[in-house]
Amino acid sequence: MTTESFDILTLIATCKKISRSRAGVYAMLDARHPSYDPTFPRPIKIGSRRIGFVEHELDAWIVERMQARDLAATTGAVAC
Repeated sequence: MTTESFDILTLIATCKKISRSRAGVYAMLDARHPSYDPTFPRPIKIGSRRIGFVEHELDAWIVERMQARDLAATTGAVAC
């Protein structure tokens, strides 16, 4: 087992970090919703009725989005 430390963000903190509403985050997690994003990090349970997100996974997702944007800008493609 690793002794690595992880920061867990609550749903509210995650919403602030990615500038989405709670409903928007849940939509990104729902495969039946048009806003579904299979690359978005999966939440973890941090209580009986509470979820959280691993901060470094969110950071990696944001970096991927930035790289897709930059690649699209250099190739003329549309980033999603």
